[in-house]
Amino acid sequence: MTPRAALPSDRFSVDQLVLHVSESVDPTVFNLGEYEDFIEALVRRREYQREALEATLRFLFGRRYQSTADLARECYRVSENLQRLHASEDQFVSRLPFPDMLACSLDLATATGKSFVLYGLARIALNEGVVGRVLVLCPSLTIEEGLREKFEVLTADSDLTDMLPDRPGTRIPDIVDAGSTVREGQICNENIHATYARTGSSIADSFGGQGERTLVLSDEAHHIHSPQGKEEKLWKQFLLDPTYGFRYHVGVSGTCYVGNEYFTDVIRRYSIGTAMDERTVKEVYYLERDDSTTDDARFQKLHNQHDKNRQTYGLKPLTIAITKNITAAEELQDALVGFLAERLPGGRTEAQSHVLIVTSSYKHAANVRKLKTVDRADDATEWIVSVAMLSEGWDVKNVFQIYPHEKKAFNSKLLIAQVLGRGLRLPDLAAGAPTPIVRVFNHQKWGPQVENLVHEVIDRETEIAQRPAKRDAAPHFEIHQLIYDSVPTGIQQKQLQGPRKLEKMTLHAQIDAPEETQFRSGLTSRVEVLTTRVINKRYPIEKVVTEVRERLLEHDKRTGGQLASDYPKKTVRTLIGDGLERLGVKDKEVSQENRQIILSSFGSLRQTTMRAGAVLAQKPSGLMTVKTAEMGVTRGRLSAITSTLGVFFDGESEKLGTPDDAAALRKAEEIRQSVPTWVSEVSNSYLFKSPVNIVLASHTPERQFVTRLLKQENAAVIKSWVKSPDVGFYKIEYSYQGTGGGTKRASFNPDYFILLETGDVVVVETKGDDDDSQINAGKLKYAAEHFQDVNELLTKAGERRRYYFHFVSMVDYNRFFEALRVGKIDSFVSTLQAALKS
Repeated sequence: MTPRAALPSDRFSVDQLVLHVSESVDPTVFNLGEYEDFIEALVRRREYQREALEATLRFLFGRRYQSTADLARECYRVSENLQRLHASEDQFVSRLPFPDMLACSLDLATATGKSFVLYGLARIALNEGVVGRVLVLCPSLTIEEGLREKFEVLTADSDLTDMLPDRPGTRIPDIVDAGSTVREGQICNENIHATYARTGSSIADSFGGQGERTLVLSDEAHHIHSPQGKEEKLWKQFLLDPTYGFRYHVGVSGTCYVGNEYFTDVIRRYSIGTAMDERTVKEVYYLERDDSTTDDARFQKLHNQHDKNRQTYGLKPLTIAITKNITAAEELQDALVGFLAERLPGGRTEAQSHVLIVTSSYKHAANVRKLKTVDRADDATEWIVSVAMLSEGWDVKNVFQIYPHEKKAFNSKLLIAQVLGRGLRLPDLAAGAPTPIVRVFNHQKWGPQVENLVHEVIDRETEIAQRPAKRDAAPHFEIHQLIYDSVPTGIQQKQLQGPRKLEKMTLHAQIDAPEETQFRSGLTSRVEVLTTRVINKRYPIEKVVTEVRERLLEHDKRTGGQLASDYPKKTVRTLIGDGLERLGVKDKEVSQENRQIILSSFGSLRQTTMRAGAVLAQKPSGLMTVKTAEMGVTRGRLSAITSTLGVFFDGESEKLGTPDDAAALRKAEEIRQSVPTWVSEVSNSYLFKSPVNIVLASHTPERQFVTRLLKQENAAVIKSWVKSPDVGFYKIEYSYQGTGGGTKRASFNPDYFILLETGDVVVVETKGDDDDSQINAGKLKYAAEHFQDVNELLTKAGERRRYYFHFVSMVDYNRFFEALRVGKIDSFVSTLQAALKS
């Protein structure tokens, strides 16, 4: 059989990748029904725990499957999703971590009671007599202690034991560790590191050769799986070691990812998103907009929200800060203590009692044990600084705020799921208290990536796609693009290029003012705004001048340059003073934000070497065409249809895309029935003159422009049009004046290409009103020159088509389409274009 072409896993909803265990079990082999009372008493109406327990028991002991490979093959043969993800059945089986064992994973969101499922599996397996021992492995002492305490409490519950049916196995097991030999009828809770130890552990003696009669349960099982290309983790090596010959294994995790790839052997899933829907965990809000430019400003906003959490919930709140490594954690701890010391009556001593650093360093070992008490009102801890790798095992409930200090601590589904997991547990609130929320204060510059990952992790990953399609009312068309040749200018490059001259300093106003931080719910897309009066930290001008001089001297020492002589103290002081004076500021201090601008401005003065040779310029030499039929796919997150994303479709849309596109469109229509969205149906397909299945438009200017393209009076003069992908279709290079001085180069893809009935093409870039930035000025200048060159080459070739480029904002949409209808688009000038040319 010819292998299928597989699709990347991020094109699937995670639920589509879960393996279904048959519900058919011979009761003479394993009578699951006789354990109903025991399971009900254990899970206490938490149906997701019951479902996970029952599916796992059927898989392990129902004898329908002899291995995970058997289950995988059965599921592959009936699942179109698995067939699209994996090119063949054998390829899918090859990606299983333990294909020859009866091994599976359970994806149960953090804070939803994984330990109850582990305990239920252990008790039923021992009672049934299928196994004689249970080995429960976990990645840390913290988790080991927590599991042992919970198992001991549950085992002491005689009412629970009474509900077990009579079987030949062990009815009441002992809860032990590997400090001594583990015997028949015992549950051994142990840290995975004990399996590697040569001394002090009985693992080898107790379980060697006992694999057929041992159930192994792994908590936080994502530690078992290694990223591709790396050596297998010792945990996985232990499970595969033929010395033991383990047959049964169940891994449980709330983060079933290897990086961004989902596990291949998950048989049951209870996602963070579902848990949020059912209010079994806190609701998650992530940062969508924030104008902070310094850590001090972020600290002020974090502190403001921290105090609001205290007032809202009537509890001592906890804020967790996550860093990428131990060094960064220690630096952040020191900065946070310094910040709090200025606001607490007890100064630095009191601040230190409020900040707890938790890492794998021996210096912080005692702090790990303190995590048990941080929820208590008599514990001073309110701020916890940690590294991403230590995110499991914190059984705390009062976390209402999470601060990923660096992108590396928050840049994959695994890390985000782990970080979110620290704040999901429900606190003990008084009756009538508001629904608890955990806010993630990520940096705004990571916003789009974080938003997508957060939505995927909490099961809001459905995407909707715009792709080229064949429509009778909207033909595809070709667009002319320039071909460039490199030609010498006659100018010779210099061997050494001196730094540009810094003639003035553009600083920001030093006014303490309220700033808004916007958070968006990952569950409902609801937005909340935190307003904080940010007090700018100030630095004496002389101190900043000294810092600049030290950096210039260091630069000259390294490079042999002369920046320090070009910018003596007097010149540096004058540049800073002039920048403040233009703002009307007479302070003898500069804000922290301006200090960073000053240091950055002088820091950009670098000497750079260049290769000798002629300077080359790009000169248009001909034309080629790009086809709308070959445009790339534009994707949008479906949950954004209630906030920013416009979706325009008609009666033909569902059949013009892929089955996934059709499913996403149906889901969008369902959402539209219950809440306000930006989903619009075009009733007359003859007005839908765009050769795509649907049109996606981001934000208000684009949505408003598409709405007008679909009006009958405008469609009458249009033959076809496309909303261009943001990248990869029609690129125009440009340059602009940077805010810190100097010229910057970039490229952009115009938003719309409109083919008129006359054969001409109108190219449009839509913007918000008054968006007359230097970037847009550069885009307009170079795009106008670009299409002027295109038109000149078309004239030489005897072609009658002409291209007209326009920058248009919403204030001029009506006038733009009037010009389009009456044939005066060639002379039209928008308000924004006029502003950008001035």
